[in-house]
Amino acid sequence: MSVIKKFRIKNFKKKTELLKLEKISLHFGKRKILENLTFNLNQGEILGLLGPNGVGKSTIFNIIIGLLKPNYGSIFIEGKNVINETIFNRTKKYKIGYVPQHGGRPPPGHFGQGDGRSRILS
Repeated sequence: MSVIKKFRIKNFKKKTELLKLEKISLHFGKRKILENLTFNLNQGEILGLLGPNGVGKSTIFNIIIGLLKPNYGSIFIEGKNVINETIFNRTKKYKIGYVPQHGGRPPPGHFGQGDGRSRILS
């Protein structure tokens, strides 16, 4: 018969900061999308973003991967400011990726009715 040992973790490993957004602001024309957003994500943590439609959840992800550039603020990945890094460089150096909800093809009927292309893509 095996003996089960009990233990308690008293000290956690030092938290390694993987991602930090600092004072991110983005606007489209006069419409403010994000204003002075700051948060960080440490190794081993899981972060969820909840909110109603149109409040900027997807925009935050697009800023992190480099698809959008904020009007103000900094993005740090593994302690390095990546605000001027391209999507390609962020993916290659930091292994960051994004899979959109709708893959690389347009939805059925996107090209309109009767031109034949929508049936080929569907």
